[in-house]
Amino acid sequence: MRFVSTVAHRFNQARYLPPSLVVMRVIAIAGIALGAATLVVALSIVNGFQREYSRAILDFNAHVVVLKAGEMQDLSSTLSYLSTLEPSAEERAFVEKRKWLMPAVETLSAFYTAAKKLHDDISFRFEDHPEFVDVWKRYSPERFARFAPDTVRRLHEIEGKGIHGITPFLYREGLAISKGIIKGMVVKGIDPETIRDVNRMRIDLTSGGDLSDALAPSAEEPAIVLGKALAEQLGSPGKVKLMVPEMIKGQQFITARVAGTFESGLHDYDAQFALMGIPDTRRIFETGPVIASGIEIKLDDPAKAETLAYRLNNDLPASYQAVTWGELNRDLFEALSLEKFVFSIIMGILVIVAAFNIIGVLVLLIVYRAHEVAILKALGVRDSILQRIFTRGGLSTGIIGTTAGIALGTAVSLAVKRLHLIRLEPEVYFLSALPIDISWTICGMIGFFSILMCWGTSGIAARRLSRLPIGGNL
Repeated sequence: MRFVSTVAHRFNQARYLPPSLVVMRVIAIAGIALGAATLVVALSIVNGFQREYSRAILDFNAHVVVLKAGEMQDLSSTLSYLSTLEPSAEERAFVEKRKWLMPAVETLSAFYTAAKKLHDDISFRFEDHPEFVDVWKRYSPERFARFAPDTVRRLHEIEGKGIHGITPFLYREGLAISKGIIKGMVVKGIDPETIRDVNRMRIDLTSGGDLSDALAPSAEEPAIVLGKALAEQLGSPGKVKLMVPEMIKGQQFITARVAGTFESGLHDYDAQFALMGIPDTRRIFETGPVIASGIEIKLDDPAKAETLAYRLNNDLPASYQAVTWGELNRDLFEALSLEKFVFSIIMGILVIVAAFNIIGVLVLLIVYRAHEVAILKALGVRDSILQRIFTRGGLSTGIIGTTAGIALGTAVSLAVKRLHLIRLEPEVYFLSALPIDISWTICGMIGFFSILMCWGTSGIAARRLSRLPIGGNL
């Protein structure tokens, strides 16, 4: 091993190489570095979009939304049921004493939920064949779950809870008019008392104070909180006129007092939504017995959304539907995942192409070192030893290029992030600046991939070249 290291070091030192070979090696390093840097920047941008979209969506929307066909006319029974899903003080203490078991329980819970969902889907598809369904029920995951220890089963039950906040909402559409400007908007009726348990977006009230006071019901001028972009489009008014499909007693317009603005982080939300108390929303839009469009639920961990939604869909009546935040925004995140995949493929090909430059470097190196290679073969050095020597030279080139590329990509990403060098059109991208999220895990994966490609191409070339007779055609 020491012999291989010594000879490889001697063969590849720049001071022992001709200028042409040094230039070729620098070009190979530069190609690998640019490929790795481009991959780091591209994936950091996609990660930034995913992070910002997820943060803004979860700031404006809840983790789980419970909807009902025909909207909700009575909330008491549903809210009463949801309150039972919040862990009690005793249950929290039970989990705290056994928190070392929770990672294993969460893994088993995810596996159990997936298995039960698959079992139920198969049962539904074969419901016209009762003889199969009767046999299939014997293999239900619920039967096998009974063999789990009592501690694990109780931890699983508590782990399925974790509700942090619950609040109702009521959606209606209307027009906002100010200074001759007309904008369509969605009015979201909220409960000011519970909205902050679910919603974390920034709300700036004109008069300061509490949101409950700002959106208190008013028979004369209802209070409204506009999205920041919507308020700017309307000229930052103190009052706006609302035109809604159902006018109160034949009124042509309803004047609303602007109590403040909110900023979710996504231009699409800030330009289309306005907040109003549910009582005022019901009165203005004349919703009659309809109290809410649905109920928003925030969890202590967004990863539990799928588990809770599946449980709610099984426990609530058929007219109810629980939807996760991922399902509500599936198209957006699928598009981002596809972009990340395409970027990885394209930039990965660039790295592979750059890695193949190492083959040219190795060929020139062996031509230049032909006399030394002949002496080594005459001394009895095996082809496998020569292959390792040549591979080390290519691998060192790859390591230098990959390290430089990751460093360059990280530096560029940090510069774009800190200095906001690239501005975006909020109407198109929903964000005003290019988001960057540098993942050291992804940087590690890029480094591993690049070095693996360099090692592979070096090994293939070295294996072939080490077996050529000195003086033969390369």
